[in-house]
Amino acid sequence: IQGYTVSDGLIIKTASQTHIKDSTIEALNMSGRAFNAVMRMFFSMDKSRENVMVSELLLTPEEDFRHFKGIGQTGFQEIIDKVKIYLDDENNIEMRKTTAKSDAAESPDFSGPEARGTIATKEDIADVFKNREFAILSFNEIRESLPVSISEIDLIQLLEELITKEILKSKGNGYSLQYPSFFDFSEYLGTEKNIDEHERGMRVLKARAEGKTLADIGAELGVTRERVRQLEIKAFKGFSNNGDRVFDEDKYRYLYANYDFSNDFYLNYLKMSDQTLYYLRYRYTKGSAEAICAIEDNKIAADIRQIIYQYVHKDSIFIDGVHIPLNRASIENAVIRKYCREEVSAEEFFDIYANFVNGNGLSKDQFGIDDSNKRTRLNRIAGSMHALWKQNQRLRYYDIPANDYTELLETLNLGQYNNIELSTRKFFLEYTKLMQTYDIHDEYELHNLLKKINAGAENPTLQFKRMPTLQFGKFKRDEEVKKILFSMAPVSIDDLAEVISETYGARVDTIKANWLSGIGDYYHQGVYSVDYEDMPDFHMELLKDALTEDFYYVSEVQEIYSQRIPNADRSLVSPYNLKKMGFLVGLSYAIQNHSSADAYFMSILTDQDVFDISPMQKRYSSLQSYTGVLYQLKKERSIIEYEPYKYVSIRRLEQLGVSLTQMQEYVEQLREFLPDDSFFTIKSVKNSGFKADLDSLSFPDYFYSSLIKEDEKFTSRTFGGVTIFNPKNERFNIKDFLLAKIKELGAVRVEDLRKILEEKYGISTDRFNIVQRVEDSDAFYDPNVDKIYVDFTTFLESD
Repeated sequence: IQGYTVSDGLIIKTASQTHIKDSTIEALNMSGRAFNAVMRMFFSMDKSRENVMVSELLLTPEEDFRHFKGIGQTGFQEIIDKVKIYLDDENNIEMRKTTAKSDAAESPDFSGPEARGTIATKEDIADVFKNREFAILSFNEIRESLPVSISEIDLIQLLEELITKEILKSKGNGYSLQYPSFFDFSEYLGTEKNIDEHERGMRVLKARAEGKTLADIGAELGVTRERVRQLEIKAFKGFSNNGDRVFDEDKYRYLYANYDFSNDFYLNYLKMSDQTLYYLRYRYTKGSAEAICAIEDNKIAADIRQIIYQYVHKDSIFIDGVHIPLNRASIENAVIRKYCREEVSAEEFFDIYANFVNGNGLSKDQFGIDDSNKRTRLNRIAGSMHALWKQNQRLRYYDIPANDYTELLETLNLGQYNNIELSTRKFFLEYTKLMQTYDIHDEYELHNLLKKINAGAENPTLQFKRMPTLQFGKFKRDEEVKKILFSMAPVSIDDLAEVISETYGARVDTIKANWLSGIGDYYHQGVYSVDYEDMPDFHMELLKDALTEDFYYVSEVQEIYSQRIPNADRSLVSPYNLKKMGFLVGLSYAIQNHSSADAYFMSILTDQDVFDISPMQKRYSSLQSYTGVLYQLKKERSIIEYEPYKYVSIRRLEQLGVSLTQMQEYVEQLREFLPDDSFFTIKSVKNSGFKADLDSLSFPDYFYSSLIKEDEKFTSRTFGGVTIFNPKNERFNIKDFLLAKIKELGAVRVEDLRKILEEKYGISTDRFNIVQRVEDSDAFYDPNVDKIYVDFTTFLESD
């Protein structure tokens, strides 16, 4: 509807300067179908709005209505008719103006032009747009950019005159310069040039724009292919004024010259004409930047960026805030993430997957799983970094890239093992709290996780055998079982199998079925027994004099025996003979001067006030008794880790005036200080103002973290060498922590987030580590500006 403009909440009829009050579209009394279509159209562009105004209908380009599905020609015509009725209704008129002069008299909206004796002109308005090609300026932006002040009505009149003269055009809520189309301008030049030459040039350009070859055009004109090329160059240069003139097609210049979009995008998404695309190809060199980078480029109009987004993600589906590429692997990962949080069988997964494909209208031929490809898909799922695969073809969603596995690998210390076969069940049972921290449900999940995080790098001899077996180097099973038998005989099959199970982790029934065949000769009437050979007394005395330490591995005793008694039979260093020498004998070690292995390890872990545990870890960490005592002392806070592998005893702390009660009070004070749902590190709570009496110790933050880690009311994870805590005592991973920070910020550049982690939390990490951990989540990462948004909607709504 021409002849109207909008300003300051009023609809103004340009010719008569009549002011018409604005209103919501309910006042138009449209049919339910038209009304609902309009509401859907505007709400699709801005979900936060509460209503739609009549003025907005006037300012919306016709093509927007026609392109919106659901309005149609009939609906569009009804909108026009109802708006016209509203504008002509006398009841909606607030004020009539008859002349610009009276308007000037009644509107004291001047800030000095009458004092200077100047008024704004059409030329002043045109100057506002200089060097701002294709910029859309609002009414107020134009008014504020003028060199002199002007009344609202005067400016409206000038703008209308410029629109009438096709110097400006109204676009949405603003105005922009109007440029001629290249082809229209070329036709116009025909009135000033040689008609024959002009018509031939236009004929060539139009034919080329339609996709015709030089040879085809030459045949039509009766000239050679080379002559057509010459005509094309001459015509194009002549019509474009040596490349300096600006045409309407140049509004796409920045997009075309900077980004690498296909013809499909320009023709089918931007709805560009063949002629416009031809013009761009001929006049500009196509850009090389990836299309996805244009989504966040603010030099490109927002409506075009929306179209670009649709184009970039045309081969994906949008599920739960995440774009899923349309390929089987990505869809499988999405189904696992959404529907397999609890353990399911492979067949159950395939049923869930099939329902997902059907429910989202995906092609069964392209994405379905059947007998022809099921084995291939099973192998891919078993290797997925978003699932833990386990015995009997069962799986569970597990976001492997989201975690930091430093603590897990350091604790398991796989590098220490050599020539041994272990079940991951051994680790699962020995490190129950660690398994809870990493949300590992059984030995099969641990086996699969270690394989997928490349734990083999910790020990080049490690081989991942059939679940849940790990083999380090060459394992001589029968010999090792015989050693255990010799250390225990006489012994029942049940007791022997139980000890072997504790040593290597395999289940007792597995031991009985597969491990005992090599010692059948020692089995008689339900008991395994051994006829030991006595070590000569002289040998025993020499060996005992040489064994001055409290702890030895049996292999070490054998080596000492060989050194003291050359050519001696090392097999005489048996549990039987070691016991005769007064040693307490374990499966692989011998201890003297202590009542038990636990007593020995308790002694070495508590006899110093300040000590480095690293040598002990290297020597004893494979022994269950050692790890059990260490965990007990830490839990009781008899020893506290103040730096990695460095401990201080409670005895020394008490000498400094610090008691167990004070340490527990520190934890309770911290709990009272914290919000219930706030992740924290020791550095972050200090930055937030938390203070306690224990701070006077000036111990490293690691010390205070150790106090909290032993409190069962907190859960924790290690990231970048720093312990992160969750006061809600809920399992979490590093991704959960990062997403909580991004949610708090709404959107954040990756480098800024890295600095926040370092400055507020004390966590040192790199940008790649951050981006990798938030992948496959509701967060949206824009690589163009290296920025993470809390979700896709926030990204779309960003400036």
